[in-house]
Amino acid sequence: MPVKIKEELKELVVVGGVTMVKQRLTVGTWGNISIRDRETGLIYISPSGVEYEDIRTRDVVVLNENRSGRWYGGSID
Repeated sequence: MPVKIKEELKELVVVGGVTMVKQRLTVGTWGNISIRDRETGLIYISPSGVEYEDIRTRDVVVLNENRSGRWYGGSID
């Protein structure tokens, strides 16, 4: 069965990071944001070492918690 990666959850990770910076809950590249999709078993994670304002949906890492941490993407150019 193919895995359905949800772009709207990637977008929530991106928006969440920008919101944290705007509300002064973090600075620079500190911390990470993750969302666990119970329906699919996928975990969406913000990349480390990247300013929150620079993160795009294509950069969000997606892991499958049910398949020994299989990785489905996330890229930093």
